[in-house]
Amino acid sequence: MTNQYFVLGIVFFAAFIGALVLIPLFSAHSSYLATLNNSSYDEKQILIRKRNIQAGFSLGICIFALIVAAGWCMDFSWYIYLPVALLLCAAVYRLPAIINKKIAVKGLRDFDDGMLDFTVLILNSLKAGLSLTGAIEAALENTSGAIYDEFSLMLKEHRLGLELPIAINNMTQRNDSENLQLFALTISVCMKTGGSMVDVLEHVVATIRQRGEFQDKVKTMVAQSKFEALAISLSPLAALLILYAVKPDFVYPMLVHPIGWCAMAFVCFWEIIGFIIIKRVVTVKF
Repeated sequence: MTNQYFVLGIVFFAAFIGALVLIPLFSAHSSYLATLNNSSYDEKQILIRKRNIQAGFSLGICIFALIVAAGWCMDFSWYIYLPVALLLCAAVYRLPAIINKKIAVKGLRDFDDGMLDFTVLILNSLKAGLSLTGAIEAALENTSGAIYDEFSLMLKEHRLGLELPIAINNMTQRNDSENLQLFALTISVCMKTGGSMVDVLEHVVATIRQRGEFQDKVKTMVAQSKFEALAISLSPLAALLILYAVKPDFVYPMLVHPIGWCAMAFVCFWEIIGFIIIKRVVTVKF
């Protein structure tokens, strides 16, 4: 009975730690960033990195506790479940950082895609005779999400007395979007030189469209290359399964003999290394 209470306590402790993981894991790029609007992009990255470390450490403790509890319940030897718990703990430590990185990349991609429509709205408002700030305010009425938050904060800074080029520059320091950088640089140069804002924004819209089309083509080619790399990496496994289905007597000794296990581990290791190398070669970062 004492062992059962001990295991039950470990499980509840792991569940509690797992609940704590959800806060830093899924808020790093959503509501948590709403409190960091005045921070620069680099400051946000530092704070997000700290949250990822907290989440990874908490998740590792949770996995470690669950594996130890399972090994205790099944009466396994400690030298069996303890190394497994340590390995899994180390494996999941980087999981929050990987998930948050994917969330950040998707959010940045959505921001870049939304900048095209937002710039078109500003351009149409300028053609209707509105000023730049009035055009931005009119465009914000039909916009939501991160673009609305960034430009609303920029307009608030401008209303509080900050010059518009400086407010726009502050906005670019808070966000790493290339389309936003292009838009802000064009607006700042146009305001300093006194050129036609409508003509300049028309060129910006055309440039953003061309960049988007080019990136879509590159992403398609990269996805095809990654699929080929995955297919090449899995081909030995497919061959093993086919051979086992056709002639199981040839494959069975390798599945039960230690030498066969070592051979399969050797093959899996180099297959993983090859897949990682091919993926790094074909991956293109924008």
